[in-house]
Amino acid sequence: MESEIRDIRIERFAYGGEGIGRDSDGRAVFVAGTAKGELVRVEITETHPRFARGKLLTVLEPVAERRTPPCPHFGSCGGCQLQHVTYEAQKEAKAECLRDALNRIGRLDWNKPIPVLSGPEWEYRGRTQFKLERDPQTDLVRAGFFTANSHHLCEIETCRLLDPSLNEVLHLLRKTSAHVMNRSEGTLDVATDADRNVPLEQPPTLSVSHPNWGWPTGPITRRIGRFAYTFDAKCFFQVNLYLFETLVAEALGSDSGRLAVDLYAGVGLFSLPLAERFEKVLAAEESGAAAHYALRNVSQNNIRNVTFSRQSTESWLAANQKLTNRVDKVLLDPPRSGMSPKALERLIALKPGKITYVSCDPTTLARDLRGICAQGFTLHSVTAIDLFPQTYHIETVAHLERL
Repeated sequence: MESEIRDIRIERFAYGGEGIGRDSDGRAVFVAGTAKGELVRVEITETHPRFARGKLLTVLEPVAERRTPPCPHFGSCGGCQLQHVTYEAQKEAKAECLRDALNRIGRLDWNKPIPVLSGPEWEYRGRTQFKLERDPQTDLVRAGFFTANSHHLCEIETCRLLDPSLNEVLHLLRKTSAHVMNRSEGTLDVATDADRNVPLEQPPTLSVSHPNWGWPTGPITRRIGRFAYTFDAKCFFQVNLYLFETLVAEALGSDSGRLAVDLYAGVGLFSLPLAERFEKVLAAEESGAAAHYALRNVSQNNIRNVTFSRQSTESWLAANQKLTNRVDKVLLDPPRSGMSPKALERLIALKPGKITYVSCDPTTLARDLRGICAQGFTLHSVTAIDLFPQTYHIETVAHLERL
């Protein structure tokens, strides 16, 4: 069958990192590795009733924002999608994707500015998960990340997104005999306490998820503002070493009052600073590991006005409807899937004065904001925080108020 070749003008970025253009039939065509405004020649690889996907063959008319990807693994490794355009173009694209989600999915007609707060675009990750395999030729470990759109290993020599201490782990892994791997051990989570906002006085401490490798598996502690947070490699913690305080400050805003609720609270990243602003903070976290560290963090920071519950957001809200009309602020940071319909319903029934929604996925954020705004809340502000340069991922902080 003869391949279908089309010349496409790229109109914008899609959430996911692909460029979108339209062919002569008006069909939307998604093409990875392209930039807004470019004329590109593509080979159509997937055809669907309403859209198609194409493989980039050549850039006929490049734009000034195009650059040579600094990483030799770009295009093979699935970790990055946007290295081929300048960082300023990446931030602009992310704001456009966020606005599109709010307007198209959320039906919010959001035309106000969307600031994009950012830090260094390289060496920002303080946590990662390496994919591991045995090399049958050398009997050494092969380490890296998944190849784009697959579960096959893309072996990596150095990742420019990682803190140097994590790249050192990667280099040592690739020199290690594979006999230390268990049959079921195909990944290794690694976290560092390196603080790149201050001069390093001593080598950073590492935590890994499995003891076989010789690195410590115990907790590490990071200071954010005046608080110390303890966690380990198996526990969720934000990855960007430069933007912790920026994220916390944006989520808290200038709010204060009597009662705040922190949902999907993790190890207490927001709970602890909320305790400085509110007379009482109630927090809920479903993960046992995260809740364990949250209680430890409350104690080691000598905080007396935070009550932590190990339970899901949905069940916590069901058990605390007696607080209806008494909560000044709810701060929530759900997983990528957003809130369940029942949790959303119970959140709205709580009738808090303000809601701050921290999200890592614009599509589920827009879906949930649509439901909240339909029940008596108004969207006050939207700010993007680029915790994940070179990738399509976007962190968003949305502030809402009850009418």
